[in-house]
Order: sequence, then C-alpha cells, then structure tokens
Amino acid sequence: MIVQGKVVLAGTPYLAGSSLQMPQGIANLVRFADLTLAQAVQMASLNPAQFLGQAQAVGHLGAGQAANLVVFAWDEEHSLLTVRETIARGRWCTEASEGQWRGISSSSTRGP
Repeated sequence: MIVQGKVVLAGTPYLAGSSLQMPQGIANLVRFADLTLAQAVQMASLNPAQFLGQAQAVGHLGAGQAANLVVFAWDEEHSLLTVRETIARGRWCTEASEGQWRGISSSSTRGP
C-alpha cells in the first residue's frame, strides 16, 4: 500500500518496494545518469525484452508485431516526459488516471 508516497507493508512502517513509474524512471536516467533520451528509453524497453528473451515479440515495431508503444513528448530543458497516449496491440488506450509527478506529467491528448 502507498502511504505518504511510500510503498509500505500493510499495517507496518516497513518499506515494501517502489512506486516509481516508468516515465519518471526514464526522466531520472536522463537527468541524473547523463544518458540520452534514446539510451534511457532503450533501457526501459528493448533491454528488458532482450533479457527476458522476448525482443523478437515485443522489442521493436514491425509487420506482424504486437504494436505496443507509448506516444510521449519530451521537454529537454526541464527533463520532463509527458505521456500522450498508449497503444496496446495496435489499439489506442485511454489512460485510467492523469497525474503530475516530478520528472513526468501525464495527459490524455488523443491521437488520430
């Protein structure tokens, strides 16, 4: 459960994980690890797919592939990644919730 921005074991003060969301992690890599946006996105997408042996299925876009992707805007000056839309299996998805976090913002601007 999340209490005051921390993931804790229910009924205890013990930390139980992280509530960091992927866009914030990507922004943090660019801001604090001096990576390019392309390197950070690859670390969050292709690298895990390769590690799990799934790179041919989900590690890239192409004919016959799952067509899972996130459309985002990047504000380089402020290291701010804004999620615009999510596409899963070729279908536009509507975000369940919107939020503003340090390093990322989320909006529901709809694509075509």
